[in-house]
Amino acid sequence: MSKANLSKKNYIIGGPARNGKTILADSVYKNKKSIVGLPVEGLLNIFYKRFYPFKKLLKNVIVEDYVFWARYTNQARTEKHAPIDYMSSSQEEIVGALPVRLRNQLEVIFGTLNVFAKDNGALNWAVCDLHSERLYEIYRSYTPNLHQIVMLRNPIEAVCANGYWRTYPERPKDFKKRFHRAIIAWVFSSAVYLRWKELYPNDVTALYFNNLIDPDSEHSQQMSEMLDVPADCYKKMFDSSPCGYEFRYENGKFLAPSGKLEALLSKEEIATIYKYVQPWMNKCFPDVRFEMQLSDKENVSPLEDESFQKLLDDAVKIASEDPMKGYKKVNLFYKESFSNLNFVRSEIIRYLRMLKKYAMKKRGNCLK
Repeated sequence: MSKANLSKKNYIIGGPARNGKTILADSVYKNKKSIVGLPVEGLLNIFYKRFYPFKKLLKNVIVEDYVFWARYTNQARTEKHAPIDYMSSSQEEIVGALPVRLRNQLEVIFGTLNVFAKDNGALNWAVCDLHSERLYEIYRSYTPNLHQIVMLRNPIEAVCANGYWRTYPERPKDFKKRFHRAIIAWVFSSAVYLRWKELYPNDVTALYFNNLIDPDSEHSQQMSEMLDVPADCYKKMFDSSPCGYEFRYENGKFLAPSGKLEALLSKEEIATIYKYVQPWMNKCFPDVRFEMQLSDKENVSPLEDESFQKLLDDAVKIASEDPMKGYKKVNLFYKESFSNLNFVRSEIIRYLRMLKKYAMKKRGNCLK
């Protein structure tokens, strides 16, 4: 793919948690050429559901909310960065570069990302966001030439990583809930990807985390062409670690944060993941060899759970009809708040503070 083609597209990197989205955006930032990655989470889904009346008047407020919102950038949650940390333009300059007419606050966010790209000497941007694929059709209606990347990792590794997230070496009390949600999230992203791939074949791509570790793989070459980065840039993100990436799966064991191979999941749990995910692996990545890697797999039975099976079936069904509803129904990773009373109350308070802040700024300008 030529730079002429690259320059026409921006990228949203989606997929479930612990599947490599942030690492991809960070690697594109560190290897920026015609495209630059935002090294912090995009939070597009959060800003999509926020209430901003009089958007034309409140562009400055929306920009301030977005560029100064600091996100955690490490697993220990000790470091924070905001988009403004990676930009040279001032808030006023960002606002001045935005379109005059606005239909939705997303146009402010996308306009801000255009300024971010320009500040970094790039033509276009790439941003990551949790399950951004569910809102892809909405996002593409507010910005032209938007390409959706869905990042998916070996599901056995992804489920294990989610299960022990910030609790290793302890198995958390809610492990069963994490286990089920991680499977649903993986299958949901796969189903949504396949839906959009059928509708927008040239604008949606699935990348397999484990193949990106190999610079010679077809997926690494595809990533290189799309994002204008070296084919080995993803692998280099792990080169500083003596044992590679955490929770790598090998013959029933996982590379733990301790640096040792440990049996973090039971054979029955591994068989359960394989049972529910293997059909979707075949659909999304028919060229990838996905196995349980258990010597006695014939004697291992998956865990049965009717309520989980129903949730998974609902997620798949609605993903093929309306990904937004599907995500809300199964309540995967965070509580959707459109009908939540506390959310409405907090939005009203935020709105009143926003108007007060705007009025004070206008008054200050008039006194000058």
